[in-house]
Amino acid sequence: SVSCCRPSPRCPGPPSAPYNLMCQVTSEKEADVSWTLPSGQPITSVNCQLFELQGNNSVKVVEKIFGGGTQSVTVTTGGSLGQYVLQVRADNQYGTGKPAAIRLG
Repeated sequence: SVSCCRPSPRCPGPPSAPYNLMCQVTSEKEADVSWTLPSGQPITSVNCQLFELQGNNSVKVVEKIFGGGTQSVTVTTGGSLGQYVLQVRADNQYGTGKPAAIRLG
């Protein structure tokens, strides 16, 4: 097992954030969200967290982990899509990468 404090060629660190997040609304409470994963980096899983916006706060509604090659999900909400934000992170053996987020609707 390798442990390290900062990225180096031997210990690359967590992956970069996914990018090119896009949202295609399919109904009042459902949307397809896609993204591009960083290339050239090992990715073991993709973590998606759905947040509901409540005034100045956001509350995590659900969190799901998908396989490392996942580049899209269908999101179904309990209310209007505009009240939700999806956050996507890539994970690997070195940790969890920074999130990318998109507001639905």
